[in-house]
Amino acid sequence: MIPEYTPETFYAAVRLRNLEEDDYFEEVKRQFKQYLSELNKLHPDAELQLKQLRRNINQRREQMDFTPLEDLLHKGSLTEQEITTLQQFRVDIEEFLRIFQLIYQEEERLSGNRIAAEVTETYLKKLSAELEKAEDNTNKKAHIQKRIQAIKQRNPEKDDANRIIKAYLTQLYQSAYANTQNNHEVQLADDVSLAAATWIVYTMSRDGMGKAFTAQRFRNNDQYLARVGTLYDVAERMKGVQVTQVGALSFLKNQRYLYNSYVCFYLDPSYLEPKNGKKNLGETYKLSWGREDHELFLETIQNARARIVVSNYDNDLYNQYLKAPQWKKYEFETTTSVGGVAGNVRKEIIWKNF
Repeated sequence: MIPEYTPETFYAAVRLRNLEEDDYFEEVKRQFKQYLSELNKLHPDAELQLKQLRRNINQRREQMDFTPLEDLLHKGSLTEQEITTLQQFRVDIEEFLRIFQLIYQEEERLSGNRIAAEVTETYLKKLSAELEKAEDNTNKKAHIQKRIQAIKQRNPEKDDANRIIKAYLTQLYQSAYANTQNNHEVQLADDVSLAAATWIVYTMSRDGMGKAFTAQRFRNNDQYLARVGTLYDVAERMKGVQVTQVGALSFLKNQRYLYNSYVCFYLDPSYLEPKNGKKNLGETYKLSWGREDHELFLETIQNARARIVVSNYDNDLYNQYLKAPQWKKYEFETTTSVGGVAGNVRKEIIWKNF
């Protein structure tokens, strides 16, 4: 039975995809923060609640304060779909925290003493290093020695005690968090189920970004089912095609295709801001390149013998590396509906070395 075009179908697919391919809670946190940023643009009257929610999700300790979310839901300005999305994030976060709390308590019981001893020993070494640096400063040396002695006698000064406790809680949290990931009960999906979930995530999401469900992608469920029907043609066309999920730079560097004149690449990295190319416009996606990654990429393809086609916005970095006569440059006027702006005109550039 083919799942229907609904938020429930979308978020079930998101959970399956995330459990299989991502650090579960980090991915939920990333998507939640991104969605709150989008809501902030649409509902400036709720800015205080949205900021507090982002602050809470950043802390992600044993508990999370959902009071700002309750305040937000009672404002009455959110759409039904926005409410559904926020409530689903809450379910995912509470599921993780429920598991985390149990493992945190067990970690503290089994490893608390060991972690406390390690943290204290590390802090004492830090103070000993400060003692050596004090050199001839008698008063400073005496004060540090007094602090060291107090810690060894389990009666540290207030500031030292607070620092040790903070380090202890941080290390305990990190250990429990790692074990939560290892102990999270995941029903591993077969390849077909994972492929279907991935397709649903990007087909039903706004701008195809896999973050939030959109009711504007299809006019109705029949139109969605018609899109599903086209997958038979896609499967036929993709017979014999090898799909590789690996970082592009790793693929280019580890294969010999770059030096094969019979090979042609079309390379479409995340886009940089036009002109100076300092801002990474691909940050909204789960994976994208920073400026240094783009520069390494451009250096990698400089001496390639393969035929290469590269696309991006017109920017100084790409123009610095992809120069004539080796590279030819073409401009294209295009439109995009990204961000919900229909008919948004963009100028894209194609460079090629043949």
